[in-house]
Amino acid sequence: MTTQRMTRAFPVDSALLNAVVEHVDQGILMVDANGYVAVCNQRAIDLLGLPADLMRSHPSFEAVKRWQMEQGEFGTVTEALLRAIKYEGINVEILDYERQRPDGTVLE
Repeated sequence: MTTQRMTRAFPVDSALLNAVVEHVDQGILMVDANGYVAVCNQRAIDLLGLPADLMRSHPSFEAVKRWQMEQGEFGTVTEALLRAIKYEGINVEILDYERQRPDGTVLE
């Protein structure tokens, strides 16, 4: 069923959807087709330690990754890696993984 047909069949109240996204126990961060963060709930911001001012600006996912790397989220990052991410992109298929943030928090 196309999104347009689903919307007609199941009218959606955006305020209700926003409330649901904000109150789930999991962090939700969704990126649109243009590479910008379209949805990010407070739980995701808290789990990932993201700055609220960055997330209020509806940043590109690239900007979020860059900020995380600059904070040491993925260990030591070289300039070559930063350039590769910015200009070439990194295509990764993630099935399931855990990683430990610098503050000791384990994210699944």
